[in-house]
Amino acid sequence: MKKLSLYIFLVLIFFNSNNLKANDIGDYEIEGIRLGDSILSFFSIEKINSGLKDWYSDKTFSYTEFSDTKIKDYDKLGFFFKPGDNEYKIYSIMGAKFCDDIQDCFKLQKEIEKNFKVDFKYLKKNTDKIKIPDGVNSGTGSIHYQSFWIFKDGGEVFIEVRDWADDSRFSDNVSINIDSKELNVWLRKISN
Repeated sequence: MKKLSLYIFLVLIFFNSNNLKANDIGDYEIEGIRLGDSILSFFSIEKINSGLKDWYSDKTFSYTEFSDTKIKDYDKLGFFFKPGDNEYKIYSIMGAKFCDDIQDCFKLQKEIEKNFKVDFKYLKKNTDKIKIPDGVNSGTGSIHYQSFWIFKDGGEVFIEVRDWADDSRFSDNVSINIDSKELNVWLRKISN
C-alpha cells in the first residue's frame, strides 16, 4: 500500500501537464503555485504568520512553512518572501512529504529524479551530501542528500531526502524546492 501511495503521489505532483512543459524555473509549480505568485492568493495572512520562522539574522527574506487542508499532495509547504511586501511575492516554494521509512524517501527521490531528467534533459544534475551538525534538535548523525539542477535564469530546483537521526526531533522526509536566482544569491551571501 505504501508503494502504491508513493507512485500515486509522483503522478499527481511531479508529472502534471504544466510541469511537463516547463522550460524555465518560472514554469515549474508545486500545488499549482509558482515563483512570483502571491502567497495570499492561496493562504490567509493568519496562516502565513502562523508558520513564520526566525532562522536568519539578515532579514532580506522571511520564511514560513505550514500544513493546511488546502494542501493536497504534500504534508507541508514552505515559502520565502520579502518582509514588508504586502503582496507576499514568492521567491522560493518547498513541498515536503514525510516517510515512515527512510527507504521510501530514497525510492521517491529516485523516481522524481528519473522523470525530472527526462523533462529537463538539457540541465546537468548535481548532487550533494550534507552532514548536519550534531545538536539538540538535529540529533547525532543526521544527513541530507540533495540532487539539484540550475536553470539558465539562475533559479534552482532541488530534491532532498532528509535522513534525520533517531534522536532528532524531526521526521524523515523528501522535499522539492523551487528557488529563484535572487533567493539563491542571498542564501549564498549569508552562508559565507
